[in-house]
Parts: sequence; structure tokens; C-alpha cells
Amino acid sequence: MNEGKNRNKHEEWFVQQLKEKDAIIDGISDVLMLLDAKNYKILEVNQAFLNSYGTSREAVFGKSCYDITHQLNIPCHHANSQCPCPLEDTVSTGEASQAEHVHHDHEGKTLYFEIITYPLRDSSGRVTRCIHLSRDITLRKNLENRYHQLALQTEKMSGLGRMAAGIAHEINNPMAGILLYSTNMMKKVPEEGPLKEGLEIIIHETLRCRTIIQDLLEFSREREPKKISANINDIIEKGLRILDNEFRLHHISVEKHLSREIPDNLVDVNQMEQVFVNLLLNAIEATQGKGRITVRSHMDPDQKLGRVEISDTGCGIPAENISKIFEPFFSTKAKGTGLGLAVSYGIVRSHQGDIKVSSQPGQGTCFTIEIPLSE
Repeated sequence: MNEGKNRNKHEEWFVQQLKEKDAIIDGISDVLMLLDAKNYKILEVNQAFLNSYGTSREAVFGKSCYDITHQLNIPCHHANSQCPCPLEDTVSTGEASQAEHVHHDHEGKTLYFEIITYPLRDSSGRVTRCIHLSRDITLRKNLENRYHQLALQTEKMSGLGRMAAGIAHEINNPMAGILLYSTNMMKKVPEEGPLKEGLEIIIHETLRCRTIIQDLLEFSREREPKKISANINDIIEKGLRILDNEFRLHHISVEKHLSREIPDNLVDVNQMEQVFVNLLLNAIEATQGKGRITVRSHMDPDQKLGRVEISDTGCGIPAENISKIFEPFFSTKAKGTGLGLAVSYGIVRSHQGDIKVSSQPGQGTCFTIEIPLSE
């Protein structure tokens, strides 16, 4: 009788120990795996692992870690020599090891992890199991990558700006001479005939060159914004009024959804107007008649941002060009200078903001401008 009671007590104690063990493992916020040191098979995982990979314990038990985290049928360091395996180091050295890995979840999304592995030994001191801890550093890596891209873009734009200023100054004087003499000759030639037509072409193209030079000079100037208190919606409205004839000429309908919640903000009104006009002109050119342009503004109180979206139903941007569109002198338009978006990007960055683009070829494009709200 007493023996049965003792057995029940031992069983209850054992079950309680298992529950406490599970509670401890599941209470760890990092992704945890318990692995067989011989074949890297998964023996146990915690709830953070299940959440991260969108799976169940039954689906992963007995499978290799590299099968789940890298979708491979051989160890990751065998498949890719550039992918160091801390697990292999721990098994061979008996010491803890650390590395950074790129994993993929069940939807194929890229995840960055900092990996630490620890040895577990049997009574003889041999490593038989390993604890594999992964800390999700995806947000940090994405921010680092974004910062690196912005630093490269800033450096590139600064160098190109200096070069552009030099080129513009060298070309400006000859262009002024060509325009002056061509205009004077126009007064002395017959009203009809090929000579007058030729001079008109020269003057037209010279004026276009002068516009390009002005864009180059504007691009090369790294002037600080002259900020005053203004409402972003008022600046948008002014930009729309400036282009009203263009919308009518190209049979483009314009939809406005401007939030009244956006407060006044410290911005350079002229610079921000230039940004909106540049983006609206891009939308007009992309729409190519009988399309729709939608302008939205709203506030993001959590991030303390004013956000403006300018979208169109135009031709869209090919995926291979998305990463290039803010680069100076990049343009797919026959008569484009490739400076409009580069200048707009620089203006938004000088306001400590950001400008993003999403596009689907054949469906349209959306530019999103984010400007921090003044304290």
C-alpha cells in the first residue's frame, strides 16, 4: 500500500519536474533547440522556435536543424563554406561557439540570427547533446543595411554634386553665347525658310541645355533648408494648382485624401513644393493620358511622422530599375536629366525624412514621403 503511494508521489514529482522544465524552456525569449551532437537531430524546441518558424513540435522532432533553418539536406557548412557552423565547433572543441546565420521561415522570409551553441556532456565527459540558441537580429541587420545604403548614396551624391557644379559652370558660358547669337540671327533671317527653322531648333535645344545646367547647379548645392512653420497639406495643394493645366491636358483625374490631423511642421516650403511637383510630374509622364493620380496625407502618431503618398495608374517601374531611380543622372526618359528624383531625395533627407517607392509594371507606382513632425 505504502509502496503504491510512494510510486504515485514519485510520478507526480516527475510530472511536475517536466512541467517546470517546459515552463523554463518556453519562458526563454530566444529561439532554442536541443540537438543530438552526432547527427544534429532536433530533440527539443521552445515556444519561441515554434513561433519563429510557424511550425509544431511534432513536425520538427527527429529532423535535422539544417533542414528546418536552411531548407538543406546536408549540413549548412557543407553546402556553403562561407556559412560557419558553431554547432560543429562546439562538438569538436567542447566549447561554446558563436556565429551569425541567415535563416528562412516557413513563408521563405529572410531572417538574421545570432547563434550561440553550448555543449552538454555525459558522465564520461563526452559531448552528446548541444543547446542551440538563436537571437533574432533581423531588425538590427535591416537597419544596418539601410544605413549603409544611405551612407553610400550620400557619398555618391556629394561627389557627383561637386562634379556636376564644375561641369555646369564650364558649359554655362558657351551656352549663353550660343543663345545670344542665335536669338540675334533670328531677327535677321526671312520669316519663312529652313534657316529660321534651324535657328528655332538651336534656340529650343539651347534652352533645354540651360534647364539641364540649372538642374545640375540645383543638385550640386548642399544648402540647409530654410524651415518655417507650414502645413504640408497647403504645400501639396499649391503643387496641384501649379500642375492643374497639365492634368487637364493629359486627361488625368486627381484624387485627394488629405488628413486634417496633420499639424503644422517646420519645413522649407519651396523645397518641399519642389519635391511634390517633381513626383507629380513623374506621375503625369508615367500615366500617359486618361489615368488617375491619388495624393494622400496622414499622420503616424506612433512614429511621429507626417506621411504623403503620391500614386498613379501608370506604366510602373521595372524591378531592376527600382534601386537606381534615386541615383543622379539615371533616367529611362528620352529627354530626362535623371536629376528630379535625386534632387527630391536630397531635399527629403535634408529634412531628416525618407522617401520610398513601390511599383508594379503595368499597374502603377506609389512614392511615399515621410517627414518627422516637429516637437
